[in-house]
Amino acid sequence: MRPTAKAIAIDIATQHGITLDDMKARTRGRLVDVARSKAYKEIRTRLHWPYQQIGDFFGGRSHAAVISGIKSLENRMDDPAEMAVFMRQRLNYLSGQSAMFDIARRLNLKSQDAIVLAILIRNAPRPLTLAGISELYDHAWQSINTAEKFICESTVKSAISKIRAAVKAQGLPVPIDTIKPSGYVLSDEFALWVRENLSLSVQM
Repeated sequence: MRPTAKAIAIDIATQHGITLDDMKARTRGRLVDVARSKAYKEIRTRLHWPYQQIGDFFGGRSHAAVISGIKSLENRMDDPAEMAVFMRQRLNYLSGQSAMFDIARRLNLKSQDAIVLAILIRNAPRPLTLAGISELYDHAWQSINTAEKFICESTVKSAISKIRAAVKAQGLPVPIDTIKPSGYVLSDEFALWVRENLSLSVQM
């Protein structure tokens, strides 16, 4: 039985650690671009869809965008440097996704709070201000979802409070110390717990 366009696209998205919604969205990023272009080519080759039909399926893109994506993919596959960059990004993406899910699962945190904690863990023992965490959040979110998402300082402060409460509820060491005026830093005791229990590295 011939596969559907949706099945082909989901299969390729899964191989690259993203979702079909990522491929249909207007967000850009090398990882999503390559996966989307692979899906363009696979659907064109296997289902013989017109370029415009493929574009419509992927969020209303033009036939020119589909043709350009396929040509770009072919050029990238011929360029070792391009493929090296793509593979590094894919590994970083999957690593970030795994780390965030590990934190969220182990500490029963929502994804937004888990990302804030992951930022503090990754940057330990350097203290971070609320503004600094907000800026790093955008980069961290892109490594997981290939989309921009910025949170304000008050939201970061709220996330820190939720992290402290969640960790306390499990009887673990205080996770975050407040250092005025520098901001927030992972506590030494919690850093040790992270090294022993989570798939994240901590500088000590």
